Amino acid sequence: MLIHLEKLGKSFGEKVVLHDVSASVEKEDRIGIVGQNGAGKTTLLKILTGVYTDYDGEFSVTHGVTLGYLEQNAKLDVTLDIYGEMRSSFAPVLDAMAQMQILEKKMAASPDDAALLEKHDELQNIIDAADGYNMDVNIKKVLSGMGFAQDTWSKNVGVLSGGELTRLRLAKLLLEKPDVLILDEPTSQLDPIAAAGFLDTVRKINNELGVTVLLTEHRLEEALPMADRAIAMEGGRILADGTPAEVGRQLRQKRSGLFAAMPAAMRIYAGIDGVGPDVPCPVTVKEGRRFLSSLPLDQPALAASLPPAAPEPQGEPVIVFKEVWFKYEKKGEDILKDLSLTVRAGTLHAIVGGNGAGKTTALSLISRLNRPYRGSVSLAGRRVETYTDAE
Repeated sequence: MLIHLEKLGKSFGEKVVLHDVSASVEKEDRIGIVGQNGAGKTTLLKILTGVYTDYDGEFSVTHGVTLGYLEQNAKLDVTLDIYGEMRSSFAPVLDAMAQMQILEKKMAASPDDAALLEKHDELQNIIDAADGYNMDVNIKKVLSGMGFAQDTWSKNVGVLSGGELTRLRLAKLLLEKPDVLILDEPTSQLDPIAAAGFLDTVRKINNELGVTVLLTEHRLEEALPMADRAIAMEGGRILADGTPAEVGRQLRQKRSGLFAAMPAAMRIYAGIDGVGPDVPCPVTVKEGRRFLSSLPLDQPALAASLPPAAPEPQGEPVIVFKEVWFKYEKKGEDILKDLSLTVRAGTLHAIVGGNGAGKTTALSLISRLNRPYRGSVSLAGRRVETYTDAE
């Protein structure tokens, strides 16, 4: 057993966020902790990692076991390239090496100085503890294992996609060689393809390195590509703990009573997991409409109970992109290519696409944080950004 929790509790004033949480973590477990915002997942992780030290109950980690915590949106230095960001993890080692070079010159002049010898030993211990002499070998190995080809190592951190940033954060964490990886909603900013790829990488790390993994997600389905065990939380309590299949079954049973008491249309809008043993339920109103459209047409009562979709407003143009081109570096790859679009007042738009597709870049042009090198951007009928190719 690596980690043991016994009746763990945590409150903020009168608000109880964890209540009687008991569980254990074994070597090489892959555990998905699932639950909606406010379920207590992040609070639990912050107790495990020592961020919160005031709590009720008992929490213990086996002596010598190290924990590596990947926070949501952990900060990276946007002024560095990928390799430099990885090397920054060895800042104490690099500092110790620099001090040793100075120290060794002093030792050559005063070989019998005991204080210099003692200081040299201290610096040597810092380097050895971090395997500092193999620093670059380990960096290259981890970057390759995380899917960063060598020709990308000089790429600036500031232009990485969401998926690349998440993989880089994990790569830095792996340099610490933790026994337990704790990942707090690492796929929350990723598209489905990037999320599946990331979780597949985590599973491979578990298999190849024997690293135990604790990962939080909102829904059970999001943890399935990685988890061989699931812990479902709600209201600061553990609802179910077991294999993903067992936990899914328990959640469906728990919610089946709620399902039975609701009219059919309300069930769709409520987004309750497990409408029935073989019928998945949508989790948003939009998915509810899609689900409804897939049903046979001989259910007029169900269709009639749903309000009609509102007509799409056709207001004046408020954002207009005309033949916009953008790239982050003068000789870099184009992120936006001949992009033209119009957004009208009163409309609701979703910009979708994989990581690196240009979604965030487009928003940065609207907010004027970046400038295209060709094309025009107009806001509220006024052309505020117009450019021609200056290359």
